[in-house]
Amino acid sequence: MPIPTIFSAFGIVITAGYLLWMFRRAFYGPLNLKWSWITDATPREAFPLVALAVVILFVGIYPAPIVDLLKPSLTQILSSVQHVAAVR
Repeated sequence: MPIPTIFSAFGIVITAGYLLWMFRRAFYGPLNLKWSWITDATPREAFPLVALAVVILFVGIYPAPIVDLLKPSLTQILSSVQHVAAVR
């Protein structure tokens, strides 16, 4: 039982180290002149990103509309799963 835990912890440490190395190179490294012609996003390009971020924040803070929309179908799925589990 402790062997999978050891491998998982080792994988998490390796992944964290690789991500920190990648972020440092991507965001704090020297400017690559090959990409110097790229400009910041215009308001027209940034609008969909901001709209998506607002929707994600709203659903994260107040998920009731999504839950209410999914509740009937989830109830049906759960009742059929419980029925199958009861038969076994």
